Amino acid sequence: MSRIDHDRRPVPTAFRRLRLFAGAADEPRARRAGDAILLLASTVTLIVIWALADPPSRLETALARLFAAIPGLLDSLWVVLVKIPWVAAAVLFVAVVARRRWALARDMLGSAAAAGALLWIGGQVPPGLVSDSYPVVPIALSGALLVTVHPHLTKALRRPVALAVAGGVLGGALTLQVTPSLALAAGMVAVASGALVHLAFGSARGRPLLEDVADAMAELGVDARVLGVADRQEAGEFKVDGVDSTGAPLLIKVFGRDAHDTKLLRTAWRAAWYRGGSSTSSLGRLGQVEHEGLVTLLASQAGVPTYSVLTAGASQSGDAFLVVRSDGSPLPPEWDERLMAAMWATLGRLHSSGLTHGEIQASNMFIAGPSNVGLADFRVGAVTTSAVRRRHDQAQLFVATALAGAEAEAIDAAVAAHRLGVAADREIGA
Repeated sequence: MSRIDHDRRPVPTAFRRLRLFAGAADEPRARRAGDAILLLASTVTLIVIWALADPPSRLETALARLFAAIPGLLDSLWVVLVKIPWVAAAVLFVAVVARRRWALARDMLGSAAAAGALLWIGGQVPPGLVSDSYPVVPIALSGALLVTVHPHLTKALRRPVALAVAGGVLGGALTLQVTPSLALAAGMVAVASGALVHLAFGSARGRPLLEDVADAMAELGVDARVLGVADRQEAGEFKVDGVDSTGAPLLIKVFGRDAHDTKLLRTAWRAAWYRGGSSTSSLGRLGQVEHEGLVTLLASQAGVPTYSVLTAGASQSGDAFLVVRSDGSPLPPEWDERLMAAMWATLGRLHSSGLTHGEIQASNMFIAGPSNVGLADFRVGAVTTSAVRRRHDQAQLFVATALAGAEAEAIDAAVAAHRLGVAADREIGA
């Protein structure tokens, strides 16, 4: 596990901000929720455009007339907009090869090939007539290269690259070489090709460097030292272990750029599977950490053993952070009746306070004392009196106890907890 000491950072902050790529060449890759959303949306848009392109719709005819009315003095500007993505793609590809990021170079070439295949399927590249489709081909190919390299770049470069792709699409429509719908289709081909490659090979997880996390902790006023990547990671989050000045263990949760997309997919899955989604599905990354921090604080005030919240906020890099003091020890591999009873007692205390957890599993529980079990990770927790949500928690805990202990003991513990919880359910409106 890679680690750094906050007091011995080897690279100055000013120098790190000049880097081209966000992570190391050997950074672990992941298939991001946002890429699945982009691939689906761009594919549907392409199908609609190709289905309605001939004959042109009234809206497209009106747009073409509007673009034709623009003074011809700006024609050279539209051509520049089309060429900027090509220049940017060429520069970035040379940089990728110069830095020996061979996997990324493979991804860029693969996305260009995928874009060519999609253009051929859409009938935009007839044999021997490639020049007649200008500027659809350059928009699609250069855009595919830029979309592919986009998640690997630093935040300072990601926005200009995205604007270059959008500018290429707009410039293609304004050159009057193709209809607005075909220019948009070229952009969708680029997005679909890049997303397809990301799903096939994975893309950079968007993790900040440990040095960046240390800088963010300094911004938020947290004295975190000896930072290291946590062994257990969750989709949409980056967890970092650390200690404070007293040696107490800290858990730092970083919500990066794909946190919101992952949250949306998780909410959609829960809505389909449990017939009910999460109330936090519309929150951005900062809203997510604030929500989790609030529910954790409420649980602690209600007497539920949980982690101590130190801070929740955003850094100048745009990432959101939740920092907690992770007291307690891990659960043993096998659970006895006394441990199961302690788990049910903790869950009952949580429900009696009008809170639910949403993800009861062994990894979110810990030993908080001689006869006490704590709950952590309230990212999908809620302040609610819904009996359905409480039943979800109870079902999840029963499955967890059955997997880690004897089934008969798990059933006995669940029945005993149910009998004790009937009166509590009546009090909170079940």
